[in-house]
Amino acid sequence: MSYFRDLGVESSAVRFALVTHWDDDHIRGIADVVEAAPSCAVAVSAALHKREILAFVIENSGLGGVGSGVSELRDVLRIVHERGTPLLWAKVNTMLHPLPPGLAPEIVALSPSDDALGRSLEALIEDATGLEGSVPRRFRAPEGPNGASVAVSVKKGGIVMLLGADLETSANPDAGWDAVLKYAAPATAASMVKVPHHASAGADHDGIWETLAEPQPVAIITPWSRGRKFLPTEADLVRLSGVSDKVYLTAVPSLARIKKDPAVNKLIQRLHGEKVEELRGWGHVRARRRPDEAEWRVELDGDAVHV
Repeated sequence: MSYFRDLGVESSAVRFALVTHWDDDHIRGIADVVEAAPSCAVAVSAALHKREILAFVIENSGLGGVGSGVSELRDVLRIVHERGTPLLWAKVNTMLHPLPPGLAPEIVALSPSDDALGRSLEALIEDATGLEGSVPRRFRAPEGPNGASVAVSVKKGGIVMLLGADLETSANPDAGWDAVLKYAAPATAASMVKVPHHASAGADHDGIWETLAEPQPVAIITPWSRGRKFLPTEADLVRLSGVSDKVYLTAVPSLARIKKDPAVNKLIQRLHGEKVEELRGWGHVRARRRPDEAEWRVELDGDAVHV
């Protein structure tokens, strides 16, 4: 909300919020945004579209297995309930905004697929209860929050953005990016892509770059780190650089707890030209394009970099 205030945008101007899934690094803070924006419609994954599942989320949001993201989701549900406004249930080929249709940018959900919904829901319950599911899994499919992740296409005129959330690839052709390409590929390719799942190899699919995106799209990556694990890796950035020369990283993965890892030191030194011993801070990439403009105007702030 402070970002909106810096731009001179009133909270009443925020009309739509998408809870892509309930992982902490994607949902924390969304309740504050929804509460501050009284005209804001809220969409969540259709994996939760049952009364008993919503009750489960509320009752079990304090359990350690599901993380604080579910507590954040509980707060969003409370705010929406108190306002008496309906939630929008996001699944493949669902129009999320505007409702009813009009001149505003169109936001269409590309995922989750019907097949992925049940698997993700089962994993949520397993995480919260510690109990293994009784139904054997047929595929090594993306499950848990990422399996229910809502990727969307945003279209205004002839300009299309693809926001990949944390959707991953799968051995199951009816889940993940295979399902998007099979059931929900937009008619117009995207000129800007929010790269899915921090540019991990497990979320990369040739069809994203060959079918869903234009050649040389603006590609924006957000980092992730936990302990000695981090994304994107050097190999991830090399792979994405082969897709486009307009790849941007909002911030460099934290070195606070993994500063001795030579691969990370190499990555930081290549991007910044110097060694960095701790987190540089934060940054953001702002991409803007008017309907009459042929290219995106990209601005970097903080520690954001052009890869």
